[in-house]
Amino acid sequence: GWLFGDVAPHAETLARLTALIRDSGADEVHQNCAVMDAPLRAARLAGVLSVLHVHELPAEDPQICADLGITAGALRDHLLALADRFVAVSLAVARWLDQPEGRVMVLPNRPDPALYDLPVAPARPLRVGLIGSLVTKKGLDDTLAVARACLKRRLPLRFVLIGPGSPDLDRLSPLPANTEHLGYAEGPVAAIAQTDLVLSLSRVAESFGRSVIEA
Repeated sequence: GWLFGDVAPHAETLARLTALIRDSGADEVHQNCAVMDAPLRAARLAGVLSVLHVHELPAEDPQICADLGITAGALRDHLLALADRFVAVSLAVARWLDQPEGRVMVLPNRPDPALYDLPVAPARPLRVGLIGSLVTKKGLDDTLAVARACLKRRLPLRFVLIGPGSPDLDRLSPLPANTEHLGYAEGPVAAIAQTDLVLSLSRVAESFGRSVIEA
């Protein structure tokens, strides 16, 4: 589970992770998000190095801090105390960590090369997509507001929502007549292939903005 404030990780989870690290003979543990601490704690108990791959920008995202029951500053201090090294997806994340160059490496996300081979063949009506987490902070409400405004003006546009369902999506149902939820896509190529124009209406600063790069 996610970390929450000063609550210690579940003891059995921590014990099993520690045993898994020792039994595997791993030299290093790589944790691929900043919202957990049990794997980092297990690495310490097993006596191996840990690397934390940070995709989040907590200082710009009050919701994630609320979900974790911790301030952005306290979360940073917590992670700095547990991880040996860091991989940041952008300079913005590296600046938030504010550590010496030897402890933090910036490694931006890379788009799938297959995206370059997608033909540019706009559909009629034009497909306007929101891709990713279909939640308020990622622009879901605002996208639907745009869709309704276009419907009112009788503009020939079709809006597509690509991503798993969510309570926010349920709350905003029924969708406008010009909007369809296509569900989860297996990857960026499958998602982009279903759109002609991609919206990015996030209400919080993005740590990287991957869907924009992919589009």
